[in-house]
Amino acid sequence: MYHIAIGPQDNIPANMLLVGDPDRAQKVADCFDGGRIEGSARHREFVTFWGVYRGVRVAVMGTGIGVDNAEIASVELHAVHEYDTNTGEWAKEPPKRRIIRIGTSASPQADVSIGSVAISDYAIGLDNAGLSYLHHPKLDDYEDPLGVYYTPDDPTAKAIFDAVRREIWDATDGVIRPYVSAGTPSVMHALQQAATECNPTGGPINAFTGITSSAPGFFGPQGRSIGRLSNIILPDLQNRLARVSAATGRRNFLDDAPVDGARTRPTNNEMEASLLFRLNGEILGHDVGAVCAVIANRNAGEFVTPELYERSEQIAIDTALGAMVLLDRAA
Repeated sequence: MYHIAIGPQDNIPANMLLVGDPDRAQKVADCFDGGRIEGSARHREFVTFWGVYRGVRVAVMGTGIGVDNAEIASVELHAVHEYDTNTGEWAKEPPKRRIIRIGTSASPQADVSIGSVAISDYAIGLDNAGLSYLHHPKLDDYEDPLGVYYTPDDPTAKAIFDAVRREIWDATDGVIRPYVSAGTPSVMHALQQAATECNPTGGPINAFTGITSSAPGFFGPQGRSIGRLSNIILPDLQNRLARVSAATGRRNFLDDAPVDGARTRPTNNEMEASLLFRLNGEILGHDVGAVCAVIANRNAGEFVTPELYERSEQIAIDTALGAMVLLDRAA
């Protein structure tokens, strides 16, 4: 494949970790058993390593920043795993894969502390890349004309969409039309369990589960006004996101019991999860999740120290790797 420089002959593992920063991909690969890398590929900003972690084959790819790069990686990995270059045919029974994003992020919520990690149950897409892909063969197949904007047959996704429609869609007269995509509950639970078990550098770990908002840019699309580029459409975006809340049927990952009165809310902002959930999870049917280090709090105007950045990034890495092992054992 042109952008990722990987083909079927590379025998890429079905367990894939996607990161933005290529240097973070190297940090993940350093965790492989014995520090051994089976293989690697590099082209443009895409860098990939694969090997074994605690007996489980796993790969990590650095995609660079943004939903556009996440889309390229997702589509080309889809082809690598499902297209037979010898016969020119697509797999009739596609292999199931696991895809977990490891990222960095900021939070719009005052109580989500810097240095913590955020585990995603849903994602709000402020981009429109995910909307290029439909759950059904054509738009006419959606019972609800707005059904393209949220996960089918998922009341929580619909409730989140209704909330962000009021806060963002209506506020911009439809110039920004957010969509909502869902992570896989089993991956979310594995990430939650792994976060309780990993603590590589000492001290308590704060892990928050909630909605991730994914923006198509870093400045204006996330409500940042910069110099003469200060005329942005939603300068109060973070406050609007902080107000979003929806009832959810979330279950306790320890005993799978329903959590009474459970609600979900946006816990962090980043730039890839919405597309990854929509494309890989909802449409291709793979197991998807995301865990991000919280390196800034937009509400409090706080940013991590270099030391805290390294610690929270490593916790996110260890959490994702641990979740892959838990999911492999449960399969």
